Amino acid sequence: MCARDRIGDQEVTAVTPQTSKTTSGFMGRGLRYLKQKHNIKPQEGTPENELSYKLDWMALSTTYSKKALEVGKDFYGKFQKSRYFRYMPKSKTISHLIVLTALAVIVSTFVDKKKMGPQMERNKIWMFMYIGSFSMHFGTQVWMTLVSGLVLYFNLPRHIFGQVQQNLFPAYYVHCAVLSFVMVISFIKTQSEINIASKDFCQVLAISVMFFTELAIRLYVSNAVVMLKHMKTKMEAASGNGQEVGQHVLGDLALCPHYMKVLKKFRRLHSYTAIGTVLTVICSIYHLNYLTEKICL
Repeated sequence: MCARDRIGDQEVTAVTPQTSKTTSGFMGRGLRYLKQKHNIKPQEGTPENELSYKLDWMALSTTYSKKALEVGKDFYGKFQKSRYFRYMPKSKTISHLIVLTALAVIVSTFVDKKKMGPQMERNKIWMFMYIGSFSMHFGTQVWMTLVSGLVLYFNLPRHIFGQVQQNLFPAYYVHCAVLSFVMVISFIKTQSEINIASKDFCQVLAISVMFFTELAIRLYVSNAVVMLKHMKTKMEAASGNGQEVGQHVLGDLALCPHYMKVLKKFRRLHSYTAIGTVLTVICSIYHLNYLTEKICL
């Protein structure tokens, strides 16, 4: 077979090289090996070279998980288009209500614990929730801050890294905020008695600071950071930048006032999140030291 192209008055013929018998025999053996190993079987009525893969349990679970997420997204999209969504308060008002509700729950839990007085027995369920939430929270912090972020940034093109972070950034703070909220409630429930002058009360303050920092970043900062990141990426892609690995090259965009304004605002908000993240890690280490002292007693 050949493919012909006409350039001006000349006819150019590109001849497709034929596959040698040795190569076809090697490929045939490799294909038969893959069929046998991975259980690849042709469907009825399809050519032999068009094979379908018989899904295993992992592929099936991934498929159903994707379908479940798509159902949730479709439901939320329909809710946004409904008339009920129009009468809901604005996003900042909802954020304020979430913060005030969380504060009221924590304060009421602490006050109820003070009214109940000292208790010798501890509920195993609350203890399980406390230890589990702290371990998952601290593990997530170490992985995202010290491992995942550094590995991705120094091994992926900057725009690919940015696309990953745009999806991980909000989910990370939601995950950590939920775990720290469970942690502070379960910690109060597991203590026999909490006095304002005791170390236990300092731990309640530390965990609460960690929780409200993560909650504030998610409610008030993360959406703006993602939006600015998206704007910055579009301008960089139009100018041909963003494919560098482990560095940020401005190039001709350094002469663009609009880009520099967006970049400056993005870096300012991103620095706020970095400071908040460092503060939460310090609170986690402080609480880890408290647990170490309890275990060593």
